[in-house]
Amino acid sequence: MDGDHLSIEDVISVAAGAGAVSLAPQSVEKMLRSRTVVERLAAADAPVYGVNTGVGLLADVRVPPADLEQLQRNVIRSHAAGVGDPLARDEVRAMILIRANVLAKGFSGIRPVVAERLCQMLEHGVTPVVPSQGSVGASGDLAPLAHMALVLMGEGEAELRGQRMPGREALRLAGIEPLSLASKEGISLVNGTQAMLALGCLELAAAEVLIDTAEVDCAMTLDALRGTPRAFDQRLHAIRPHPGQRTTCRACSTGAKSARLTSPAGASRTPIRCAALHRCMVRCATLLPRPGAYFRSSSTPPPTIRWSSTKKCYRGEIFTASRWRSNWIIWRSRSARFLASPSGASTGW
Repeated sequence: MDGDHLSIEDVISVAAGAGAVSLAPQSVEKMLRSRTVVERLAAADAPVYGVNTGVGLLADVRVPPADLEQLQRNVIRSHAAGVGDPLARDEVRAMILIRANVLAKGFSGIRPVVAERLCQMLEHGVTPVVPSQGSVGASGDLAPLAHMALVLMGEGEAELRGQRMPGREALRLAGIEPLSLASKEGISLVNGTQAMLALGCLELAAAEVLIDTAEVDCAMTLDALRGTPRAFDQRLHAIRPHPGQRTTCRACSTGAKSARLTSPAGASRTPIRCAALHRCMVRCATLLPRPGAYFRSSSTPPPTIRWSSTKKCYRGEIFTASRWRSNWIIWRSRSARFLASPSGASTGW
């Protein structure tokens, strides 16, 4: 991973348990450079949020250097307060991968070993037990990511080889050393939106399978009832600028090519055509979210950026994903209504 090229297909593959994950050499170099900046700031007298200060109402309170590691542990422990049923194994693995990829961009100011430990957890099948409720949404998946980080520290609970056990025991059986977090590393692990991105990515992949299946279903129905293929004429759909609609109609047309579709005009024609068009609406919905840009984005406040020409360090807050989350919620609601309707009846799309 280098932080810039992770794809949805990569996430799906690793979530399912396939493939080893490691950091690219250039990512390690970038992480080491930004870590140097953080260590210099942590040792200085000036308060720097997330590095040598408290959080929330204590953001301006300078924490002594001797207490910085304890501060990071406290950040993780205090936010690991999720409730509800645990997330599925593939959902947690997707979350770990996307978080490691964000850290690999080199703007979080953490040591490379933190991201490397996350990669080792994926490789050896150590899956933190992460409650499904507790995120504050677009303002950050603080609780889910904190439960992930607990296991990294040798705390919390994890699943390994189908067994649920204490996090430290899971790490021991997998041959992974628990990690002591240094300055800024706690907040760099919990601030972000990787839980919602993981869930959205997996649901998007499932929805695309559903759409492909619906297209096959439509083509087979068209064949069985000897409906008309005229609704799928590419010349008709070329006048509408919806790539998804064209893709669906092309798939239905290809699937029905071998059939003798010479049905006379009549009652059978309309329902088949409408069934196809309702599936087109799912395919071409502009609200279908594409999370790729978000899980290739740095989302750790404050990011550490140093320009050598000015020898200055710049910090800011850029970790929300409110627009993508809003689109995802609307899309989920509409797709659920579509699936719940009988035979693809009108659902208000």
